[in-house]
Amino acid sequence: MRSSRTGAIPSDLGKLIDDLNDIKKRLSILEAPSGEALSSTVAKLQALVTDIQAQLDAWVASRWTNAQITSQINAEISSTLAGSVTVGGNLLVNGTFRAPDAVGFNITGTRRTAWLEDATGRLGYATSTIREKASIRVADEARLATLLDVVPKTFIYREEIRRRTRLRINDGIDYMPARELGLMAEDLDAAGFHEFVIYDDHGTPEGVEYSMLAVALLAIGRTQRAEIDEIRAHLGLGSKA
Repeated sequence: MRSSRTGAIPSDLGKLIDDLNDIKKRLSILEAPSGEALSSTVAKLQALVTDIQAQLDAWVASRWTNAQITSQINAEISSTLAGSVTVGGNLLVNGTFRAPDAVGFNITGTRRTAWLEDATGRLGYATSTIREKASIRVADEARLATLLDVVPKTFIYREEIRRRTRLRINDGIDYMPARELGLMAEDLDAAGFHEFVIYDDHGTPEGVEYSMLAVALLAIGRTQRAEIDEIRAHLGLGSKA
């Protein structure tokens, strides 16, 4: 529309410009979303948000809260400590104390010798009170005295040799494993002292119960004391018992 334009533009060209501007406005109106299109888009967005929220709610419902997690941990710890604790690998005990440093412990009255049950691997201790024992008899001290016929021996553990071989330790102070002193389980078994032998599941001698051997040595000492007293009496020196 020419009346709205100014300048020295030819009338035909001005009309064309006006037509182009009019077409541009029409295109802008056509490209703009209508009310119906906007409503459809919003509905789709709302449906998408609803679906996402439902998925989030389902995920949250399948997860534990912090309070539930804490409760489960406490229950598991309580259950484990109240029953048996099984260690599948090596049992490492850190923080073991040296007797003089055991502050707060009555180390002269509460310590016990631990026993390991061979069948189950459980730790425990044995009582020594007469109240818990039956069929009590005096030990055959004469028989126990023949323990002196079992010869102590020195030895090197084969596993220590293999370990040093694997580590290629072939020089220096660690080249030779330490030489140990002890008894051979087979020697005690052959001598008939089965009560001091630890056997494996197949009945093969495997270890020595050294704690019980200490009591046997007491019996041997008693026998030797009686023999010494007898000799002293024979010599007229009197007994020193």
